[in-house]
Amino acid sequence: MKPADIIAIVIVITVIAAIIYPVLRKLKKRETCCGTVKEKTPHKRLKHIDGRYTLAIEGMRCSNCSRQVANAINSIDGLSAKVNLAKGEALISYEGSPHKEEAIKAIQDLDFVASPK
Repeated sequence: MKPADIIAIVIVITVIAAIIYPVLRKLKKRETCCGTVKEKTPHKRLKHIDGRYTLAIEGMRCSNCSRQVANAINSIDGLSAKVNLAKGEALISYEGSPHKEEAIKAIQDLDFVASPK
């Protein structure tokens, strides 16, 4: 075998390993496309639901994105969210006032686009 052949084989193996390694790492550690470990979204229960509304959300790509959106909305007093990644929307229940602008701002602070549906 010529030295050039050996170098070519090493380069091919290195390129294949560089492609496969991140995929295997995500599968093994259950990582999302954003590079964080998948976690369950804690549900927030309201004492009394006065109403509901839906926000369309653009830019969510994985379960981690939807979890971040749900956590941001749930951190607002009087709001509870269920985020649907497939539909790209959040169903928000509220007690008291709806706080729509506050919910939209919380989502936009995460670099997603939110609008009333």
